[in-house]
Amino acid sequence: MRTCDRCNIPTKTIFQGHWCRNCARQVNKESGLCMCGKPTVVGTSNCTECKIRKAKNLAVKRKKRRLLGLCTVCGCQPEPGYTKCLICKEKHNKFNREVRRLRVLAGLCSECDAPQVLGRTKCAKCAEIARLIMETLHQTRKTIILNHYGAMCACCGISDKEFLTLDHINNDASEYRKSKIHGGGTHSYKYVIDNDFPEDFQILCWNCNCAKGAYGMCPHERRRREFQAMVDILRWEDEGGA
Repeated sequence: MRTCDRCNIPTKTIFQGHWCRNCARQVNKESGLCMCGKPTVVGTSNCTECKIRKAKNLAVKRKKRRLLGLCTVCGCQPEPGYTKCLICKEKHNKFNREVRRLRVLAGLCSECDAPQVLGRTKCAKCAEIARLIMETLHQTRKTIILNHYGAMCACCGISDKEFLTLDHINNDASEYRKSKIHGGGTHSYKYVIDNDFPEDFQILCWNCNCAKGAYGMCPHERRRREFQAMVDILRWEDEGGA
């Protein structure tokens, strides 16, 4: 058994010919090196080779835990519908945010180590992947919304999916956004689905929605009310109204 040159504690394993595991980790962390002495990948404490080796070993361990119905990180009971417990989920999200922040500061893609596209925080490949994921998510949520509220405009009856939008019946969309209840687009779809499809929403086509937002009433609805008023007047006169 040898002795660590830094802490003088006997140890079975000597790293880099001088230190115990803890001292080697501390020295390399201060120097920006991996445990094996090679430069680390940005945002991590390992070099590329050690990162790949640890990832393979971790994948095997997590697969066993997943098959047993346990948290894939710590082995305790996971959150319902997830593969991690609440504590591990929060740690994982916090770590990922920090890694992305360091990559962006280094001028790298927030998702990988490739150079950023000018004016973006991602490389071209990751930006395209993110766009496709968001587009798929948006269309999936829109289909769920249309299936619930009806896949046609509540004003003019048009049923082309590309023209249909989600409308706030009380014209209070700006209040929702200002109070940060939900944003626009797919965020509003998520809010409606998560809140069990509130009754103050409806489906309108783009033209009817814009007209309603700009003038308070769609021209189709105004003409229907004018026609109904004329019908009521004629009926009143036929009934002998003065």
